[in-house]
Amino acid sequence: QTSTNSMNLQAIILAGRLDFGRQASNWSLPPALWPLAGQPVLERLLRHLDRSGIRHISLCGNSDAAVLAQAVQRMTGLRATVQISTEQLPLGPAGVLIRAAQQHPEALILLVSGCTACPPDLNTLMEAHQKARAALTVVLNPKSSAPSPATEAADLYLMEPTVLEQVP
Repeated sequence: QTSTNSMNLQAIILAGRLDFGRQASNWSLPPALWPLAGQPVLERLLRHLDRSGIRHISLCGNSDAAVLAQAVQRMTGLRATVQISTEQLPLGPAGVLIRAAQQHPEALILLVSGCTACPPDLNTLMEAHQKARAALTVVLNPKSSAPSPATEAADLYLMEPTVLEQVP
């Protein structure tokens, strides 16, 4: 059985704030730090990745990098190394993905939104990815309303490093 503990896998979390349509009461807090059942969503995600055996995590937070770094520093018991990525100029999602992936160029890449509250079992995801011999695996969520298509992207992707060669 494949285990993320035995795989060369890095996680890249996109946690920067990109929209301004949130309520005023949440304005100063990045969505990845909004609480869910008394714990920030980002902390839930980081602990899930850590329990799954991922040891290399890049947290890309663009203008929110400082506040995200403070939140990560307050988390105790993580075995994973969490590297905070800061940008002098906006790179966009593809730019930060490519830059973060360069830290471990041979590793599989798990790209995930910092607002992912309930990530899937990573061992199951890895097994499906390897069984399909996929270069890119896209995780889908079912939609609550049924106009076609019945799924939408979950902002979670598992990819081989060679996929980055296709990004301009």
